[in-house]
Amino acid sequence: MNLTYQTRPLSQDELQYLQRLMLKVSKGGANGVKFYYYPVAAMLGAGFTWLAMLSGDGFLGFLFGTMAVFSFAFIVFMPYEMYKMRKKNKYTLQQFQAFIQKGTVDTCRIKAERIALAEEYEDEGDLYIIACNQDQLLYMWDTDYTLRKKIPLP
Repeated sequence: MNLTYQTRPLSQDELQYLQRLMLKVSKGGANGVKFYYYPVAAMLGAGFTWLAMLSGDGFLGFLFGTMAVFSFAFIVFMPYEMYKMRKKNKYTLQQFQAFIQKGTVDTCRIKAERIALAEEYEDEGDLYIIACNQDQLLYMWDTDYTLRKKIPLP
């Protein structure tokens, strides 16, 4: 299928939307984890370890021991997860900045003859099958559940 793209300037609404998304990405993510969570997790882990040792090999020992492991795992793994999130957010912010600085977007108009909606199966999202020309189909998978609002279907 040969799709032709046209470059057009971003509208004022699109620029405002990109700026709101940039603000949301810059505020969100791993910034919600505060430094004082680590000493709290360490104290909880020590407390659960002490309770696990006191309660012995029974169910309570297993329960407190598991909670201690999760507390210490938070201390060990959370800094790396925060690093990954910040790295991903930095890349996303750079992409938003590039879009805003460029000020244009490439669009592709499609004349649809028929649209079929395959309802969501488990957690796959809706699948839109669009017949553009004879023997040519375009598949759009709605993983974010936003196309239903934008594609006018009965």
